[in-house]
Amino acid sequence: MNEFLESIKPEILVEQRTKVHNQLITTPTSATLIVTTAITTNFTTASEITVEKTRQKRNYHSYRTQQVASLKILESVIFPLIIIFYSSASSLSTASTDLPSIGTSRFTEQEIQLLREAFLRKFGMKEQPKQAKPAVSVPYYMWNIYEKVKMEDIAWVRHYYPYNVMESDNSTLLLQYDLSVTVRNITSEIINRAELKLKLRNEKNRRHIKIYEVDQRNPEIWRLIDAKFIEGDLREEYQWMEMDVTEAIRRKRPNMNRVDFAMKLLSKYASTSYQLAAYSVSPCDRKQSSALVVYVQTDDTARVRKKRKANKRRRHQHKKHDHRSADNNYCRRTQLLVDFNELNWQDWILAPSSYSAYQCQGECPNPLTSHFNTTNHAIVQGLINSVDPNIVPAPCCVPTEMESLAILYIDVEGKIVIKNYPDMEVLSCGCR
Repeated sequence: MNEFLESIKPEILVEQRTKVHNQLITTPTSATLIVTTAITTNFTTASEITVEKTRQKRNYHSYRTQQVASLKILESVIFPLIIIFYSSASSLSTASTDLPSIGTSRFTEQEIQLLREAFLRKFGMKEQPKQAKPAVSVPYYMWNIYEKVKMEDIAWVRHYYPYNVMESDNSTLLLQYDLSVTVRNITSEIINRAELKLKLRNEKNRRHIKIYEVDQRNPEIWRLIDAKFIEGDLREEYQWMEMDVTEAIRRKRPNMNRVDFAMKLLSKYASTSYQLAAYSVSPCDRKQSSALVVYVQTDDTARVRKKRKANKRRRHQHKKHDHRSADNNYCRRTQLLVDFNELNWQDWILAPSSYSAYQCQGECPNPLTSHFNTTNHAIVQGLINSVDPNIVPAPCCVPTEMESLAILYIDVEGKIVIKNYPDMEVLSCGCR
């Protein structure tokens, strides 16, 4: 695989795209093919000519469809991905398991820009965040969520601070949230759960906290969403409370990009001012102490969940297989490091700073055995190729199982986001 990648230059890819495009333009029409065939071939009956015309027309449409598909693949997938692997292949060809030293770059500025554009497309972004550093530090609970999300069927975790915090006349805090995001697929997104993360000062008395959803059409209407008792505890100055607000986030609202909550903190022995002081000290603290965290699923996450258990069981087997086949040239999984620091993205991609994507390298021998994680189709294809290579290509060493990668980052609006990107890490390779 490395030899193939090293032989490909970006300019060759451009020529290949042009070649496919020109073939589409210069390909004779189906009528021309049929007429030419009818003239150059001797048929004995009119029915044979009709059958041949039908076959030629079917072959023409099949050829045309394949050419169009090839052009689309070159434009949308293969073109950017080949550039990525072409850039990394030169550094991995000498020693596939050696990782680059920290602070060094494997790419030129032009290659780095190509990589940035390719990754942004993969991430569904039009541009990268502009801020040099996050406006606020990432709270500790988001790091805990990040570790858990790796093994859950969650596509997105979105974190929001309130854009406005107000004290109402009846000694209640009103929290207003802007839920607009830069990347969203309304048709396929499903709210898994939503919770308010509230930082409360501990007191010796037992308290009662209530969360209401404020109606957008009539702000005087409040719906009770969740309520909990807080036991008195003075061992720590503060504690974090989680309040379930899933019902409110799922509910259809006139403005789906906004949600308002009211919070009441009741204590039998507390005065009105004491209730508010027990929640926060300053307006700035109030915003950072009342975060909304929304967990989102998509249609694809159900499929990912079904495969995750099996992938966990086979991880150890993959590692043993990689080690066993490391000294030969047969199909195997080898190291491929993706380092976001090389793209100068360390200010907005918070975790991971790098990860092992792995790659599939090596030959697929003939005849193939089950050791190469193959299929009956690949075995037959290999046998036919050994007889006549012009009929079908030989089976290739390709990924057979992939794993998702959770990335914690700051989006262009300064919001903290965790996203599970599917098919980012190779778990196993095979001849297919």
